[in-house]
Amino acid sequence: LSTPALVASRYLSRHRWAAMADLAPLPRRLYANGQTYVFWLLSYSAILLVVMGVSWRIQKWRHPHHPEPGVLTSISWPWHARGLVSLFLLLFGAVPVMTVLACCVLGPLLGTVEGWGPMLGIEYTLANAFGLSAPPSAKFPTSAGGKLFDMLLSMWVMVVSACAMGLTVNMVFMLRLMDQTSGTACAFFRYIMIYIPLLALLIAALSGGVLALFEGWPYADAFWFMAAQMSGCQLTKLTPQTVEGTVFQSIIGLAAVAFNVMFVALVGAHPLMTAFINKVEGREERDDDVPPPAKSPASLKDFITEKKDEMKRLNDEIDSIKADIARREKLMHTKMQEKLPVGNYTILVDGTSVTSGPGCSTDDVAELAEGTKVSVVEIQEFPEEHRLRGRIVQPAGWISLRDTYDGYTWAVYEDPELQ
Repeated sequence: LSTPALVASRYLSRHRWAAMADLAPLPRRLYANGQTYVFWLLSYSAILLVVMGVSWRIQKWRHPHHPEPGVLTSISWPWHARGLVSLFLLLFGAVPVMTVLACCVLGPLLGTVEGWGPMLGIEYTLANAFGLSAPPSAKFPTSAGGKLFDMLLSMWVMVVSACAMGLTVNMVFMLRLMDQTSGTACAFFRYIMIYIPLLALLIAALSGGVLALFEGWPYADAFWFMAAQMSGCQLTKLTPQTVEGTVFQSIIGLAAVAFNVMFVALVGAHPLMTAFINKVEGREERDDDVPPPAKSPASLKDFITEKKDEMKRLNDEIDSIKADIARREKLMHTKMQEKLPVGNYTILVDGTSVTSGPGCSTDDVAELAEGTKVSVVEIQEFPEEHRLRGRIVQPAGWISLRDTYDGYTWAVYEDPELQ
């Protein structure tokens, strides 16, 4: 969402930047208006927050009975797609947004202490948080109190950013990747020597193309600049000159740090690293590590007899458990197949749909809140849909009463005798 907006802004504001270049205190177009840098980061954060909020409401509407349907992803997606999309949104969405919000809260405090004003305080704090090679403000704290406060603010912003980056470790993609990573030394070195550098180069190649479009650089220069952002070394002396390029550098630079944190966690969780740490530190012996003392049988014949008796006892327990499971399944199936009587029912599920026809696929005419009293005058079973459906009087229509497959219940019968 942000890349097309940044591209459009470059061409829409080209003439305005040219007119303001002579007024700039520093020889870069970006410094003509440092507030634009803050504006674009705030706009980027606001767009992401709005899109995520709308998507969350849509997912809640599509999966009303699921407590956590996901944001911008669906629980029905395979874990590969869901994991990659959510990881991308976290790296390029949640991490920058949390950092920008922290800077917008803490930056005005520094600006007030130094007498700069809130906007310059935000610009300075953002430049420190994103590690810009060419910050949008030439201001630096001069007083002892300002320097101390700057140090505290930088640490607080760093903690907020680190918390956002730490979320990547528990993403479903990372957890599955950790589980499926082989525990051999060859697999370990294959990841750290081949896979991770190749992925970093791929990100640098893609992001370098976007930066070259923003800055008008040759692709090679933009690629080396983004490769430096990913690797932490200095490969070129160029720095972004436009607001769009600096905003893009800020987001990619912070995502690169989160990218490194993610793979540090992947490497740290590898069994080879765990074994190395145990060798260095030693490992405390736990109760479950100590095997029970073995009994010494009087003879091989007694040992075999003892094991046979133990296996017979285990088989008897297994048969008993199987019989109990079969009995419970039969009881549950019988319970679900019971015919429900007509009469008064109480709705148990908030938002229960009332449809115009007996089938579930017919049009919705109303929704019932939890605790609503309805009068069911007719009940039909739909085996192909695994549903018991009831026709109610007010509002006129049909509701689901019970799922005959898993026993899920939308409404409970009010027995007059129990009342």
